[in-house]
Amino acid sequence: MADTAAQNGVGHRKRREALPQGASAAKKIKLEDPEPPEANPNTIEAVREKNKALEIDMKEKNRRIAYLTKKCEALYRSRGVTGASFRCLRRQWLQLQDELLAATKTVDPSAVSDEASTEAWQAALDAVDGFGQVRVRAEELKLNLPEWFITVAKDAEEEEPDADVSLPSDDDADDRAFIKTEDLSQDGAGLVADKAKTIEYAHILQEKRAAVAETLSLKEQLQSCKTRISELERDVEYKETERHRACRDYDRLSAYVKQRSGVNTDGAEADGIKAEQVKDKDNSREKAAPESSSAVTVKQEELVKKEKEHAKIVGSFQENMRVLSVKLHQERQKIDSMRRELEKYKALEVAWKNDEAALIQDNEEKIKQLRDEKAHGDEEYKKLLHKAKDLEHHMTEKWEKKITKIQSEMSRTKSQMDELNLKNVSLREKISNASSYRDQLTEAKSELESAKRENTNLKAQLEREKSRADRAQASADNHEIQTLTEKVTLLEKEKLELQQKYDALKQAEMKDAGEKLSDALKSLSDVETKLEKERKELAECRTDREKLRSKIEDMKAASEASREENDALLLEIDTMYKEVDSMRHSRKKYIQQIDEKRSANKKLHTLLAREEQAKAHCFEELAAVRLQVSSLSTVHKHQKAFIESSKESLQAKEIELEKMKEYVKTIEAEREASDAEKRKLLRDAEVAKKICATAEKSQREQQLLQEKPKPCLKCETYRKKVEDVERQLQHAKSASSTGELTDLERFELRDLQKLVNCSVCQDRRKDVIISKCFHMFCKECIENNLKSRNRKCPTCKKMFGHDDVKSVWFT
Repeated sequence: MADTAAQNGVGHRKRREALPQGASAAKKIKLEDPEPPEANPNTIEAVREKNKALEIDMKEKNRRIAYLTKKCEALYRSRGVTGASFRCLRRQWLQLQDELLAATKTVDPSAVSDEASTEAWQAALDAVDGFGQVRVRAEELKLNLPEWFITVAKDAEEEEPDADVSLPSDDDADDRAFIKTEDLSQDGAGLVADKAKTIEYAHILQEKRAAVAETLSLKEQLQSCKTRISELERDVEYKETERHRACRDYDRLSAYVKQRSGVNTDGAEADGIKAEQVKDKDNSREKAAPESSSAVTVKQEELVKKEKEHAKIVGSFQENMRVLSVKLHQERQKIDSMRRELEKYKALEVAWKNDEAALIQDNEEKIKQLRDEKAHGDEEYKKLLHKAKDLEHHMTEKWEKKITKIQSEMSRTKSQMDELNLKNVSLREKISNASSYRDQLTEAKSELESAKRENTNLKAQLEREKSRADRAQASADNHEIQTLTEKVTLLEKEKLELQQKYDALKQAEMKDAGEKLSDALKSLSDVETKLEKERKELAECRTDREKLRSKIEDMKAASEASREENDALLLEIDTMYKEVDSMRHSRKKYIQQIDEKRSANKKLHTLLAREEQAKAHCFEELAAVRLQVSSLSTVHKHQKAFIESSKESLQAKEIELEKMKEYVKTIEAEREASDAEKRKLLRDAEVAKKICATAEKSQREQQLLQEKPKPCLKCETYRKKVEDVERQLQHAKSASSTGELTDLERFELRDLQKLVNCSVCQDRRKDVIISKCFHMFCKECIENNLKSRNRKCPTCKKMFGHDDVKSVWFT
């Protein structure tokens, strides 16, 4: 056995040295092919990446929604505050009108001397300076906000208290100022009442009745004005509700312009109120002019004062116009700078798009190469698996054939042993029946001893051959068992390695291997039982031999008494000689058979050595295959890492592009807001020009009216105011009815473009529909998905085929 093992080792080394080195080189060359495999879009990793992208989009949309809600809340709060301030101003204006009417109608200079009247008028003029101050406390301020805004404001206050809705912190100081102004107004009214006690009550009652009638008419006019103002407020609220969808952020410059324009309009309104007060005073004085000569001088002084005040108003309007023109010039410069910046950003966006397209092309080429390489690696891996399966099948068939041959040879040897045992039994029976004489007995004894020796030698040789056969069989069985166990372990390892991909196939193969092992074990158990039976039979043969020896001794004792019978047995001895000759011939035949079996055993040993060499060669090939598989797995891992890094870089660049687009959108929104502010300023300038023209016209008309006084001057002034308000309304309506698009119309256009454009590329029109889910896309995007074998709807992920794509036309 040691010689055969050494011969096997030498042959194994020679085969290793004789193996060509071209096979390994060819395998390495196959691994280095640059064609990557194609990525499967239906894998779990691809689905996870899609889910991550969708989560990022949802987070971005939620963030934008939260930002828009905050901005809308701030805009509505600012609108509420502006409405409250407008209502406060309207209340003050009405209070000023009532106070001025009361002050002008309570004093009658014709009923008193000149000194008293002058003193009364001076006191009234001093008291008029205190009129018009704010008398509204913080408790009386109430915002008439809509219900849905109140609910939003409550939720916002519960989450975060904002400073935009709350009133200023110096409420106590304002209240104190209001109380002081009220006290001053009451003191002035007391002084006027003390000085007017000397006036006749009848004249006062008449004037009071006339004043009441005038107040009723004025109240009716005021109610009509209020209704128109409420209509204007409704229109403004409606326009603001349309604007709140697009307004995101007010610019500081626009806020500053709004504040300045508010201050200028407040100053203009204050000047107009003072002018109206002076007009009312002049009217009251004109009524009392024919009664006293001192009123003429007062009128002349008042006319001078009016001219001065009108000159001041005109100067203030001119200054406001200059400031507005300067601001318009500044805003135009800023708009030009913003346009330049927009052009720069557009050029940067074009450059970014070009870079992105180049990077996308490079990444797509790399991804294609990696996919080709992966496909080539998968093909080689499948080939190796196929070869390994073929080798395993071939080895199992060879061993099954060898086991069947050995079992057939064992059955033959057992049959031959049975025949020999039968012949020995027949010989023993004949020897027991033989009786010869003394002389012949000696010869027979010598021949018997020689036969016994030959039998013992034959038995010894048989036992040796049996032991050798047993040893050979045991070694072969042990070797087969070891090889089978090793194969089982190898198969288990390969099963563990390839369990993820080929569970069902390996389980079936392992079941077959288990069945084969169970069959082999059963055959071994049968062989062992048969060997035990043969051993028992040998033990019985030995007991028979001992019995025969005892009988021979008995025969020796009986031979002395049976010499007479030897003559009769000579014939039988002759026959025994003949039988011995035949036994010799049979022994020679058995020896030849034993030699043939030895040669067959040698041949089996050589075949076993060759099979062991082939098995070692197979193990080497398996090791090489495993190395190739490990190298392929490492290459696959590197490819996956590279693909993930490229995807991350693409995602980062997409995020940067989205940020740039958002920044461009914000710039466009700011530009639109600045355009709207510019239009507002132009309208305000036109309104101011018209106000100046109307003021000049009113001055001229007042001069003409002073020369030719008429009975109803206040009605004409209020009529003129109503006409001016109607003109402003018509101008505003004509400005809104121009061909320029509003913010609402722009947003509607954007929504319609989103509905018509493809949701995947967002550039091309929708011209294809999927008949299974009825979602519409552009033809190029669907064709790209079909080419890449991504046959799922981009919105609902429903599977579709080439026949499910139908064309659509918008009419």
